Amino acid sequence: MAKQLTHDISTPEGFFKAIPENVEENIEYRCNLHDVLAKDKGMQKAFLELCWSDIRIMFNTCFFVYDTQDEGGKRNKPFVLWPHQKTVVKDIHNSIINQTDLAIDKSRKEGATEIICKTFAGHFILDPESNFLVGSRKAEYV
Repeated sequence: MAKQLTHDISTPEGFFKAIPENVEENIEYRCNLHDVLAKDKGMQKAFLELCWSDIRIMFNTCFFVYDTQDEGGKRNKPFVLWPHQKTVVKDIHNSIINQTDLAIDKSRKEGATEIICKTFAGHFILDPESNFLVGSRKAEYV
């Protein structure tokens, strides 16, 4: 039985909120979404526009993460943003769009490097003319 949507998916924010965060449900959602996208060019265009408006959609519907802590054969998992990552990804995206500097205070094992790289990858996919300058305050902190 199909689950009833509890969010307005006509907006990027509503679409993002409708994406399941439970791994099993997220995988099923991705399969269904990409099945529809594979067959409909109009939906592909609309989806890419949604992703450009809210790049977090790409994370929770397209990107995967490699979990070194899990056992072999189960390490590639759908990337589902943690609550504290959602804001940072939006900040990175907006900083790129508005061409402003952004400092990120990162901790180990919080996924900062992963979300920065994936946000850049999303921009390269959505806007092939993208370019970035990334630095670190101290090399030993990287």
